[in-house]
Amino acid sequence: MSYCPKCGVELAPSQDRCPLCNTPVQREEAVASPYPVADGVSAAPATPRKRRTFAAACAILLLIPVLTCVVCDLNIDGTLAWSRYVLVSFGLLYVYLLMPMVLLRHRLPICVCLDFLATVGFLYGIERFSGGNWFLRFGLPLTVLVFAVTGLLILLILKSRWNLLKILSAVLIGMGICVMMIEWLINRSFFPGRSMTWAVYTCIPCLLLGAALLVIDHNPACKQELRKRFFF
Repeated sequence: MSYCPKCGVELAPSQDRCPLCNTPVQREEAVASPYPVADGVSAAPATPRKRRTFAAACAILLLIPVLTCVVCDLNIDGTLAWSRYVLVSFGLLYVYLLMPMVLLRHRLPICVCLDFLATVGFLYGIERFSGGNWFLRFGLPLTVLVFAVTGLLILLILKSRWNLLKILSAVLIGMGICVMMIEWLINRSFFPGRSMTWAVYTCIPCLLLGAALLVIDHNPACKQELRKRFFF
């Protein structure tokens, strides 16, 4: 049953115009579901199940180069020598690429935590295999720094009510600070006493660009002009 949108007169199913005020009536047509209906419920595709099936297929395919390298290493050297690097590298790749396909809820925070643990394990394994002594003084602090900055930026983008200019400014300032910290870690771990060099050339433009965006953000006329020119 439908009514005229102008005067409210009840309309018959065959009437396209109101008999009282002659207003055209637009009727909504029922759109058929593209999926088969069983017991009155539309059967939508099982997206999570498809994603997990695709992840399982990718995991199996990625085993081809891994097992090939292991077999070749065992045939040549009789033990796992260079193939250990392949194993830890593909383990890191598994976590980075396949875990987002498997998880259904809280995907982003869980993936970030798993990526952090996988990266720490990867760097520790590389140190053990190569006989180095750099993980605790460089590898672990660097991983913590990068993931801490990345996590803060993700929270800022997803949870903050800041506009685009403020978010971009925070990203640039965070990048500048992160670069300075990375060179400081490198110098402390491998080149004691060396002064800061290349990070300064990266940090200064990032900080100045971030400051410029903050200045523009405080001027409504400038923001409006940027929206017109860059369509955001």
